[in-house]
Order: sequence, then structure tokens, then C-alpha cells
Amino acid sequence: MTALLLAAILHVAGCSSADSIPDADGDGTADPHDCAPNDPAIHLNAVELCNELDDNCDGEVDEGVKIDTWPDLDGDGHGHGSAARAGCPVNGWSDLDDDCNDKDATVHPGAEDVCNGIDDNCDGVKDAADTTWFADADGDGYGDDTTAVATCSPPEGYITVGGDCVDSDPEIHPNAAELCNTVDDDCDGVADLGYETTWYSDADGDGYGSPLGSQTTCAAVSGWVLNGDDCRPADATQYPGAPEICDGIDDDCDGAVDEGFDVDGDGHYDAVCSFGDDCDDGDTTVYAGASEVCGDSVDQDCDGLDLHCGYQGDYDLAYADTRATGAGLIATGGHVDVGDVDGDGQDDLIFNAIYDGLVVVKGPLSGTVDLGTAVEFSGNMSTIYGGRSIGIGDMDGDGLADVGFGAPYGGLDGLYILAGPADTDTEGEDATAYLRGMPGSMCGHGAEIADVNGDDLEDALVGCYSDVSYGGSGVTYVFYGPVSGDYDPDDADAVLYSTSASEYSGRWIRGDGDLNADGVNDVMVAAPFGSGAAMTGGLIYVFLGPVSGEIDLPSADARLLGSTAGGYLGEYRTLIMGDSDGDGADDVLAAAYYASEAGVFFSPTSGDYEMASADIQITTTSAMYFGSGLDLADIDGNGVGDLIVGSAYENSNAGGSYFYWDLRPGAYTEADAEAHFLGEAGASAGITNTFADMSGDGFPDVVVGASGLDGNGGFYVQDQVQ
Repeated sequence: MTALLLAAILHVAGCSSADSIPDADGDGTADPHDCAPNDPAIHLNAVELCNELDDNCDGEVDEGVKIDTWPDLDGDGHGHGSAARAGCPVNGWSDLDDDCNDKDATVHPGAEDVCNGIDDNCDGVKDAADTTWFADADGDGYGDDTTAVATCSPPEGYITVGGDCVDSDPEIHPNAAELCNTVDDDCDGVADLGYETTWYSDADGDGYGSPLGSQTTCAAVSGWVLNGDDCRPADATQYPGAPEICDGIDDDCDGAVDEGFDVDGDGHYDAVCSFGDDCDDGDTTVYAGASEVCGDSVDQDCDGLDLHCGYQGDYDLAYADTRATGAGLIATGGHVDVGDVDGDGQDDLIFNAIYDGLVVVKGPLSGTVDLGTAVEFSGNMSTIYGGRSIGIGDMDGDGLADVGFGAPYGGLDGLYILAGPADTDTEGEDATAYLRGMPGSMCGHGAEIADVNGDDLEDALVGCYSDVSYGGSGVTYVFYGPVSGDYDPDDADAVLYSTSASEYSGRWIRGDGDLNADGVNDVMVAAPFGSGAAMTGGLIYVFLGPVSGEIDLPSADARLLGSTAGGYLGEYRTLIMGDSDGDGADDVLAAAYYASEAGVFFSPTSGDYEMASADIQITTTSAMYFGSGLDLADIDGNGVGDLIVGSAYENSNAGGSYFYWDLRPGAYTEADAEAHFLGEAGASAGITNTFADMSGDGFPDVVVGASGLDGNGGFYVQDQVQ
């Protein structure tokens, strides 16, 4: 009472003190402002908690801190309900909604799952604590894995340990001792492991066994050894560690063949090996088949020769290495071809003397040659006019060249074929085969021998440019080789016929090239009087082999079109196939020599191709009949074709030929030629050209046909030397 009186006096006197305001719970909030003056956790500065109390004395309970809660009926801390309540997890509420049985406090997530038929831990699986039991039929303490069951109580005769591989034998189980008895005693999948040994058959007795012949036993067997590394188990001289010799075999079984015999690593073995083709095993650029570099005194391709660099500059054919004249034959040299007709490995020349005979001149040649002493293939040529076309090939597969010569005039229209060897005089009636056409059909004006059906035997192709059986239209007949005897057009295996009598198709045909590189030769039929891109500009039809049956020319896979009216593309010897660009597929060298233009088409296999857009174009404004006597070959062996183009009527019919090394795509004229071969006065040199090794030195030479040489015709050979 005294204290109250004193406080009143101080108040009356106007005095005050902080100590005079009570704070019973000491929480920093005076009791008049403290909504719970006796609870230090509740005051004006307290943090509001989710506890259904007004912790910060702002007159609101649990503002901003309420959470979703669910009923917890069994009080296990896990709730469950269909709808949440915003509040606090107190008084039978939980912030978890995961109780699968809210009426049993022993059932909730995290509870121990016991074997009682109940999902105690709410994981969706009842009695996850079930035990796996295995039947132990033999009572060895190990059960059969294939009998496993999971139950809370074991069936009779079941145990908790499996792994028994034979549950009918108590001596066999995972803990049994392995014995050498061919039985898997310890159930590890291998019988006698640790006791048995693998032995290898040593048939050749060299101490090394074959890896392909082994057995596993507990004891050694006679003829068997422990080493199975013999790569040649039938040869006692070849085994691991044996001396390596150059025999194409891995003698020492180290996985390498003939190591030490390809010192330069170029993939070619030293010539000391029986199969070796490397004549200098210290130079990676030297081996059989290597690219030969001309004139460097090195034999890169191991053929025993160094490639000559070939033709350069102008050559006066009056001084050619070989000068052959008709010597009484008439119209000789208008067509010259090459082949080994006597089988001696040396190129021979076959040329036509249209009014006197078809002649073979055997190589090698040099100097002046009298063609009157050559082998004559036919006798009564004044009747059959043989040699208007020539085909060379091996039709009977004997390795010798057979000769086909067309005789389109005189009423015996057709193609005569003479089987090689050509080593004696032969009359026309002695021909191996005669492929005749209808009289007046001009059959034999075009001829070819080549495999166009892919059977590895060459076939005969006969061009009849005015076949009466087809209303005067041109027809090319194909007879599959070998042939023997007489044949009529009805015997042909394939017929390529024109639908226009004015085209004169078949006057020149080719079948000795593979334009699409599929392994089968393709056929080209010239129709020089056809009008594709220009009136009588000429057409060449392309048929991809194999060819069979009756086919009309408009169905061709591709066409080459002359661009100049009156150019007569493909007339006479103006169509050649060969690989000009070195890509493995043959190309076409064609000319329209009446228009003085020639061109190379790279593998024309579909669609139309005009001469004006050829990949390589060669034209002239001065040389006459430019484009006669074409040939294409890689004579320097560098993978790129070399070309020769005749100009038979230049320089007042002296004629000449232009030679081009390794032409790339583009446009060229006669001025770009690297060599020019000029004929003698009136010789018409270049009416035909070919490449042949007529000097016998292993290098192709240029052969220039000259139908007017010395009045009767002949040919020149210019050797390929530097």
C-alpha cells in the first residue's frame, strides 16, 4: 500500500520513470500492450508462427503462415483426406497426405513392413518382407534355384539358400570340392575347373598345336600339346618363331605375311619373292603397275623399259619409220586396224584393199614395206569388195584375234569372219563364218567384234545401212559369239533398227567400250545422214549393254547429235570409245569431218548430247576433212587418254594427222596439237589412224592410213621415240 501511495504521489507531482511500466514476462513489450503479458514468446515484435496463436499481438492469428493440412485421425503424424484445410498441423491435423490407413497408427509411410498381410509402409506392396525359399530335395543345404517361391512361411523341405545345380545329388553343390571327374561338382558352370587342362592337336609334330583342334582333359594325350598358337598346323616348318621366308605365307605366325620383304612399304614385294613385282624395293614410286615417267631413266613400272616421252613437233611422213605401199593393190589404207592375229604377242596390222583383198602385215615393221607380199585374207575381192569395214576380236575364246571384214557391195552383202591364227593365205570362201544380209542391204558397211552381252565371248555386229527387210532403213544385227558357218538375219540375237530410211544407220558401229563401267560393253550405231540437231548433221545412237531382241533406234539410252547441217556425224571411221579422263568409264570420241569438227563426250549414257557442247571440242577453219581417222588411247600410261585426229584432204590432199597429249575439258583447234604428221603429195594421209606397237619396242606407235599413197594407197608408221 505504501508503494501504491508513492506511485500516486509521483504521478501527481508530474514525475515519470521507465521502471514504473510493468513487463511481467520480460519480452520487451509493456504489459498494457502485450496480448500475453505472461508469455515471453508472444509480443509485438514476435514472428508469427503457424500455431493458432496471435504471436505478434496484431489481433490476427496465423496470418500469412497457414499451410495445407489434412486430418490425422490415428495421430501417427500422417494425414489423409479428400480436401486440404488451410491451417496448422495441430490438434489432429498433419501437413502430410500420405497415410494409406488413417485409422491405424501403426500403418504409415516409413513403418516397418512385417509379414501380416497388410501394406504396413504404404508402398503398395503387402508383406514386402516375404522370404524367398528353395526346394532342397537332396538335403545338402542348397536349394534348386528353379523352385524359388516367396512366402512368409517356408513350404516343407524348402530353405533360404539356393545355387544347387544338381538337387538330386548331395555331393554336388556350391560348396563342394571340385574333383577331376568331368562333373561340375561346385556348380560354377565348368567341370573340373582347376584340375583339367586344355590340350591342342599337334599333327605336324613341331611342338605347336592347332587352335582349331583342342580338348580339355585331366591327363596328357599323345600327339597333343599345351600350346595352341600354330597358324599352319599341317606344316612343320611354319610355327611361332619360325624363320620368315618370302612365300606369301605367315611362316612365323605373327600375323604378318612376308615382313621384311617390302622394305619401302609401297605394298609391293621385292622381286626376289616368287610373286614379287617390285624391281626396286628401296623406292616407293617403283613397282609393277606404277605410273611411268617418261625420259627419266627410271623403270617405274618394272616392265624393263623407260617410257619414251613420245611425240612432239612436226613429222614429215615421207621419212616415217615405216612406209608401206600398195604395190599393185587398189584403194589400200582407207581402213587400218590392229590386232595380234598370229598369237606371237606382237601387234599386226590389218588393212583393206577394197578391190583386191584384205591384207595382214605382221609386226614388227620398219623401212619400206611391199604390201604385195603380205598375207591376203580373201581371193575374189573384185566380187565381194571385202574390207569396207574391219572388226578384230577373239570370238572363240582361244586367245587369238579373229578378223571380221565387211563386204557390202557386189551382191554378197555381209560380214566374213576368219578365225586366228592368220598365218597362211586364206580365200574368202574359207571364212569361218559368213553373216549375210539381204542382197542390196549394204550389210558389212559397218562391222565390229566385241562382247556386248557380258558372257566373256566376243560377238559379231554387222551394219546394213539400207536393209530391204526394213524398207530400206538402216539395221545393225548382233550375233552372239562364237559363230561358225553361214547365218541369215533371222539368226541374229539382237536387232537395232532405224525407223527412217534416210538415216543410213549402221554405216559405222562400235561395241568395244563400257560407257557406264558396269562390266558389259555398250553399242553405238552411227546414222550419219540423220537429222537430230541439224539437217543431215548426223546422229549416233547409244545402247547400254547387254543388248538383245529387236530394238528401234529411237529407244536408245542416249544420242549424240551433229550440230552442223551436212556434217554427217559418225560417217566412216569417226567414232571411237575409250577412257579419255581416266575415271574408269569409257568416253566417246566422235567427229563430223564434213563440218571439220571433233569432240569427246565423257561417258554419254542418257539423254541427248550436241557436238557443240562436247566436253572436249576440237575444230579447225583450215584443215579439210578434219575429224577423219580418229583414235583414242592412253599411250603414255598416265591414266589420261591421248587423241589423234586426221585431216585427210589438207594441203592439196596430202593429208595429215594431229596428235594431242592428255586433253582436259575445253575447246581446241589444230594449232593446239603437240604433234603434226604430214603426208606426201596426194597421199590422203589421216583418212584413218590407229595406235599399235609396230616397232616391237613395247610402246604404241602412230599408224597413219594413206589411201592415195603412190596411187594405190598404203600407210605410215611413226615410232614413238624422243
